[in-house]
Amino acid sequence: MHMNRTFVFAAVAAIETASACGGSGPKTPANAKFEDGTRLKAVYQRIDGAPPVFLNWYDTKLKVDCSFADVGLPDRLVCFPTDPIGADVRTLFASGTDVFADSACTERLVDAVFAPCETRLFATGPALGDACGSPVHLFALGETVPLDPAGVYNRGPSGTGPCQPATPSALETYSELHRVGSEIAIDSLVSGTYEHDGGAGRIVPVRIVGSDGSIQGHATTDPTWWAASGVLAWDNERAELVTTPLRPGSRWIPAVDVVTGLFSNAACSVPAVVGPACGTPAKDAYEWATDACGYPAPESFFEVGPRLADQASVFFQNVDACEPYPGGAAANPKLATFAIGAPIPPTAFADAEEIRTGTGQIQIVQATTAGGAAAFDVGFFDSVHGQPCTFQRNLQAADGVVRCLPPTTPFESYYADADCTLPLFSRTSPTMDDCSPLFAFGSIVESVPLTSACYMPKYRAHIFPLVDTPYDGEVFDHFAGGDGPDLCLDVGSNSVLNFPLSLAGSEIPAGEFAALDEVRPN
Repeated sequence: MHMNRTFVFAAVAAIETASACGGSGPKTPANAKFEDGTRLKAVYQRIDGAPPVFLNWYDTKLKVDCSFADVGLPDRLVCFPTDPIGADVRTLFASGTDVFADSACTERLVDAVFAPCETRLFATGPALGDACGSPVHLFALGETVPLDPAGVYNRGPSGTGPCQPATPSALETYSELHRVGSEIAIDSLVSGTYEHDGGAGRIVPVRIVGSDGSIQGHATTDPTWWAASGVLAWDNERAELVTTPLRPGSRWIPAVDVVTGLFSNAACSVPAVVGPACGTPAKDAYEWATDACGYPAPESFFEVGPRLADQASVFFQNVDACEPYPGGAAANPKLATFAIGAPIPPTAFADAEEIRTGTGQIQIVQATTAGGAAAFDVGFFDSVHGQPCTFQRNLQAADGVVRCLPPTTPFESYYADADCTLPLFSRTSPTMDDCSPLFAFGSIVESVPLTSACYMPKYRAHIFPLVDTPYDGEVFDHFAGGDGPDLCLDVGSNSVLNFPLSLAGSEIPAGEFAALDEVRPN
């Protein structure tokens, strides 16, 4: 059963994005899996001893970041504008409102939510019931409209009454109202199409080739123009798009998702599935189970059968009653109901493996299959500290530099000294199973004062090794002072606290963690 799964309506596209301000960088590195085009230039991370990691594109004509996405066109993706994520607040797009610029309530206004941060665009997506081929519309942001009830209108608190001047309270939630400007034709954006290697192994990367000559060597499994997701590859043996969660025992499973656990009759006795009616069809499906560690794991693979003649009759078993399923084709013409075909053994899908590439401190973790080439970059591994690490633009190391930091557990507020500088930590068990590995590091995270309201809060992490040195001395508790000074209070002997405490090792110098350079063309 995975009735709450999110649909994948077409072969995919939105690419994970991250960026921050930086200077101009060199042209595409020779060992990169991506190539600049005449209009799109890559934003990427540069790492000593490993290939660069692609983040997203910069559109030199619109002067915004963008990611290839399915916006409803039947035969291609487009590089749709995106907000940089990481340290940046989402400011690029305005939001819709319930107020209008005219007394007939026909010209709806939009709100620049994070004003005075720059907001430049507005977009509307297809409505839930729109048919296949209904595209996204993109607009420039128009002129500012004063937040004045005398010149702004709505249809009253219910939104259904006569058009009338808006009350001051109706405008309180808005930051900066704008008219919607001229439409930016979707066809004017750089388009992209999928390609893959046909004979270069079983599991091969899917790449996106842009109309401006750009090449993006990896793609992900979420097709929507507002989101991003996981690994996407091509199974040459099964001739279909596949993905993997890349956990122990994982396989390359179908990437085009369907909803299972449904039925085509009111007695809930004839199984059926609901899947995409547009774009790439689903060939296979599976039901979800739970693995030994409590993670969702696919099982019971089967072929997706023919489309059923009766698209409106879809049911699910709700406790003791068989009830109509509200999320089928009757509610959304982009979905269709299919019969369930023959079962497929799990071994028909390729095993997924993790490999690491690079000779420096930071290696790139990649997904592949036995004996195959790397199909996708999925993360970083710090070979010096023997841990995976992550790069977050709003989380700095203790020296204020953004570095690839390992997973940590936050310390409790207990310390071994009266200045609250020597952290203590507790472990309820000296060993744990493979599902709950012990953290190797603990952290104390402090806030960094903001310099601009247009950025997310920033933090600075002090990282300590967890060396399990038993501690039996006096314990001090740190209390944040709020408007007053912080307090470090003696709370007595460790024996009084009634749980084991250990003294962490000395803070690791920030410079021991590798800095990752982000290269931007703007």
